[in-house]
Amino acid sequence: MAWGSTAPAALAGLVATLQAGMETQVIDSAVVSDAAGSEVVNVGWQTEDQPAVEATLEPETQAADREQYTINNAVRVLNARDIVAARARAFVLFGQVGTLIKADRTLGGAVMLARVSSWSFEPQQGSGGALATILFSVDCDAWTTE
Repeated sequence: MAWGSTAPAALAGLVATLQAGMETQVIDSAVVSDAAGSEVVNVGWQTEDQPAVEATLEPETQAADREQYTINNAVRVLNARDIVAARARAFVLFGQVGTLIKADRTLGGAVMLARVSSWSFEPQQGSGGALATILFSVDCDAWTTE
């Protein structure tokens, strides 16, 4: 087998893990329109300043390298006017994400260890409604394929 990163399998594993247990839509990657609905979890969320995945490699053996990477994601809830309700629902969904990852720390066998490592909350109130966004990172630790 040739050398390769486990990141594609980890992304697919994270999507599958969340789709199997979430009460809302889970989308692989960021969306470019509002067609996704009023509640969504984006796996591999990226912005102009943040890539979908960030990685570092450490040479461990002749056969494989240890890779550690962060998958950036978002929980987004849009409510007509109620930021309190949008925020509460976003944190319920974020709690589901954490519970599902904690139940399968290998993301279906793609990595040795995955965990939610950080998050931030970004509320917005505008003409389109109240948008509660939780940006969160999932750190992964794995051996490259070899």
